[in-house]
Amino acid sequence: MLIEEINEEIRIMFDPKAMKRKTLRDALLYYYKISIVPVVIGIILGAIGIAFFALLSAGIGSAFGSVAGSLGFTAPLTVFLIIAGICLLGIWVIEPLAIIISAALLQLIGGSLLGVFKGNYEDTLTSGIYSSSAGILLSWIMIIPVVGWIISGIISVWAIIINILGLAKLHKTGPWKVLGVMILTGIIVGFVVFILMILIVIPIIVASGIGGAMAHLARVSATNHTV
Repeated sequence: MLIEEINEEIRIMFDPKAMKRKTLRDALLYYYKISIVPVVIGIILGAIGIAFFALLSAGIGSAFGSVAGSLGFTAPLTVFLIIAGICLLGIWVIEPLAIIISAALLQLIGGSLLGVFKGNYEDTLTSGIYSSSAGILLSWIMIIPVVGWIISGIISVWAIIINILGLAKLHKTGPWKVLGVMILTGIIVGFVVFILMILIVIPIIVASGIGGAMAHLARVSATNHTV
């Protein structure tokens, strides 16, 4: 049940070393169950906001006409649907993919290359799921101005610590070694991305430069012929 997952996540937030390995299926199922909480809260708050603007639009419509009133309702509804769609895409698609890929990279470097990680990919994924779920579970706090943003920042930092301690426990290694693996993985990934950007961007710049030069020569040639 969802209550069990919420209690488990709260327990892990205060004691990351209490993590237990999950299979890929169970880990993702756990994540999606946790994600129900911010989605439901978001829908409730969105409905309250739309109801408020609906009442407001009724007053606007009576004062300025039906067109203004309909716009007063349609605009916030449209904005809400767009924001909701983006949030759901991030929570249910982008975030899980990021966890799966980052866990694979950490396991490749920390386990296969360095031998620091003693466990397998599911251990790395489990820790990533638990740490990310902490942020997802409390992501709705961001709607509170200033205070919510500060708390969200603290939770984001704590999620990283949860991941470090969880990986150390599941892979039977030290937290500083885990931190080293994370930093090294980030450096390697950043370097690869940088190289790929160069390989992609430079040819485009060169091609555009050659194309611009050829266009310039064509214009000069056309001008000379005209003269």
